[in-house]
Amino acid sequence: MPDEQSLQSINTEMDLQSIFQSKENVNSFIDRIEQEARSFVVEIDTFRGRADLKSLAYKIAKAKTQIDDAGKILVSGMKQQCKIVDESRREVRERLDNLKAEIRKPLTDWEESEKIRIKKEKIDAEIATCFEFAITENELFDLRKAEELRQQQAAEAEATRIAEEKRIDAIRVQKERDERIAAEAAGKAKREAEQAAEKAKREASEAAENAIMIAQEQAARAKAEQERSEEAAKYAAIKAEQDKEKAIQAERERAEAEAKRVERDRIAKEKAEHEIERKAAANKKHRKEIHIRALEALIINGVSEDIATTIVTLIAKNKITNVFFQY
Repeated sequence: MPDEQSLQSINTEMDLQSIFQSKENVNSFIDRIEQEARSFVVEIDTFRGRADLKSLAYKIAKAKTQIDDAGKILVSGMKQQCKIVDESRREVRERLDNLKAEIRKPLTDWEESEKIRIKKEKIDAEIATCFEFAITENELFDLRKAEELRQQQAAEAEATRIAEEKRIDAIRVQKERDERIAAEAAGKAKREAEQAAEKAKREASEAAENAIMIAQEQAARAKAEQERSEEAAKYAAIKAEQDKEKAIQAERERAEAEAKRVERDRIAKEKAEHEIERKAAANKKHRKEIHIRALEALIINGVSEDIATTIVTLIAKNKITNVFFQY
């Protein structure tokens, strides 16, 4: 007989979920069941021994079911708890992200405005640098022109002085006339120099403005060209992928249509062959029935079976003139 205490311990009511607290608990519990079950002394020759063995196997199966069900319940609870935790985490993330964005909005707005201000200052500084460079060039040009004018005026004054010294004894009227002409020439030269300097300054300023405008237009065109190139490349890639997918789909549809057509032809051919065979079998059966009825009629009318068989065969083979079966 089996050890009653061991069998009872296998079927003891307990907190089965505690088994799954660790792998060691599971192994320990299973080891105990195995030890107690394998310690059972088999008495296979007696009815009671076989009944006890059957009962032990049932208790082991029941213990397995109880443990497995407890594990399912535990896993179900864990999944539900995980679902609650995940939903809570998602809500925490969304609400705190929204709160962070709400609290940080003044700083974010300030940072955006600061970026715009810094960018504007950078552009203004670049434009100012270009203008300063243009103004410096204009000032140098003005200085050179002024120096040339000064040298020219000095040379003219020296020439006038020399002329005056050479003509000191000339008639005073001629001297005054010469002085007037020299003064007029100097005034004209000064005016022309001033006009030339003003024109050069204006042209330099316009050149600087044009240079800035051309640089900005070139940058804008380069950016637009880059964007067009990127868009064209993206469109080409998408178009190529779409064409590839269409080709694959078309080939797939063609193959499927061809397979369906072949299958329809095969089914139609099989049906036709079956119909021919059916009709041939039906015709053969019909002819056989007519032959049997004719044979029976000949025998009934006193013809022996052998002779009747020969007659029916000859008629069926159209060997007797003007005598035939109507099928």
